[in-house]
Amino acid sequence: MIQQFTNEQQAHATIGGFIAKSADPILAHINPSRLQDNNLVLLIQADQSIVVSFANSQNQSGWTPLSREQIHQSKSLLAPKTCYFKITHIKYAGTYLISPDLIVNDQFKSEKDYLEVLISTTNK
Repeated sequence: MIQQFTNEQQAHATIGGFIAKSADPILAHINPSRLQDNNLVLLIQADQSIVVSFANSQNQSGWTPLSREQIHQSKSLLAPKTCYFKITHIKYAGTYLISPDLIVNDQFKSEKDYLEVLISTTNK
């Protein structure tokens, strides 16, 4: 699935990307079947900029730039090795899990590699 998104974004020199699965604890408690409605696609461009869109969006031409100031690492006591992060951008606000559905290459080999890029020096 992620390969489809990157093929559509070839003009932007995408070097990596993944599906961010919604992990909102309140929504998971109220209606867990709706979590997938909030899944995102995050793509990392050659210039290290990040663009985001809802994964279930019918039109993938509306990518939104996301600044690193809007992304923060998050932890879970139940799954301490899992790569969670929070987005504070109003439209995409929430807690997300980096899915194993990744573009794997020399620069990004795992979920932790992506998490490091998302929370680069501005958030450390």
